[in-house]
Amino acid sequence: MSETAKYRHLFLPYCQGNGLDIGFGGDPIIDTAICFDLPERYSHVGEKPQHIKGDARDLSMFRDDCLDYVYSSHCIEDFGYTEGVLAEWSRVLKHEGYLCLLFPDQQVYEQRSNTLNSEHKHKNFGLQFVLNVIYKMNLDEYTYRYKLKVILKKELFDNNDYNCALILQKV
Repeated sequence: MSETAKYRHLFLPYCQGNGLDIGFGGDPIIDTAICFDLPERYSHVGEKPQHIKGDARDLSMFRDDCLDYVYSSHCIEDFGYTEGVLAEWSRVLKHEGYLCLLFPDQQVYEQRSNTLNSEHKHKNFGLQFVLNVIYKMNLDEYTYRYKLKVILKKELFDNNDYNCALILQKV
């Protein structure tokens, strides 16, 4: 079962209209999502077709302010420059569009999974880490030209889980 499948119910109300699922791994958040992943997918948890192959740091194939939502599950933790990735993903969102993120708390992940993932770039990655990045981005309007408002933040540590959910709205 994919991480998306476990928490789809949390994100569905925000993933409506035209949207992008980054790092979808074969199981998009909704069937109508544009599925974006690496040329060689990291994960194969579903059989849905991939529409766009590329690097999630570069969404230049999309114009500014064109999507209703961007959803990503277990991808943002793989980038060292988190601000740049979040800025690029937010750039393509329409005003009041949603950025929906599912990601691990690195410390809880290491405790509960007993494995390390060399792709995870930050030792202290988790909900507070991402919220701090958003806070700094919101202070720097000159660079980022918009703000991201927190709609939902949740640590999903029940049932031996290690995930965090964050839904932001471009304002």
